[in-house]
Amino acid sequence: MFGVGYLVKDLFFRRLALLYSAAFLLLVSGYYLRSIVNVGAYGSLMDFLSYAMFLYAFFLSYKLVKTQRKEMGKRYLDPMTGLFNRLYLEEVLPRRIEAILTLGLNYLTIFLDIDNLKQVNDTYGHLKGDELIKNLAKAINQSIRGHEDVAIRYGGDEFLIVAPIRACGDSLILLERIERNIEEMNRSLEIPISLSIGFACYPDDEKDFEKLLEIADKRMYQVKLSRKGLSST
Repeated sequence: MFGVGYLVKDLFFRRLALLYSAAFLLLVSGYYLRSIVNVGAYGSLMDFLSYAMFLYAFFLSYKLVKTQRKEMGKRYLDPMTGLFNRLYLEEVLPRRIEAILTLGLNYLTIFLDIDNLKQVNDTYGHLKGDELIKNLAKAINQSIRGHEDVAIRYGGDEFLIVAPIRACGDSLILLERIERNIEEMNRSLEIPISLSIGFACYPDDEKDFEKLLEIADKRMYQVKLSRKGLSST
């Protein structure tokens, strides 16, 4: 069964189609009548009405497209952080990666995970935990390069960055920038961010995207365990 949103859109499209059809019929009728009889002012009125309806239908079409683009943008954004969400990862990112490879570039995948989120939630409450997540998202935004790099809230307190680079040897540039921004932000935070980071680079580490993510995630997990004095083996 269709939801209310689908019904509203369906009705809107039907009304728009009827409006275009009526305007077209008026226009054609006006030309036809003028070709066989002298309709005078009545013909001019029909022309005016048809043009007015066309303009109104065009305005509604423009408004609909603008609204849909806005909704589409929200569809791919995480409401808490303003970063991209998992849906963007699944539906849009593969095309971005394809474009990167077409340009002859490599790309870096970075996983970031907050170490102390559970402790913060248990000690200070979930609002403080959410604040920590937002602060990390802000630091990530400050670290990436505008529209070139992609930052995604992968889930909970875990984030993913995908960044085009010329060579895998350039990976440390972005990683150092992230760490520098985190350190600078921590100076002014009531609760500092403790972070585990793992990364993998195409094609040196792996050529398959999913496997590349697995490598980066595993490396991040190893860093997290080492900080706790544990081993993954």
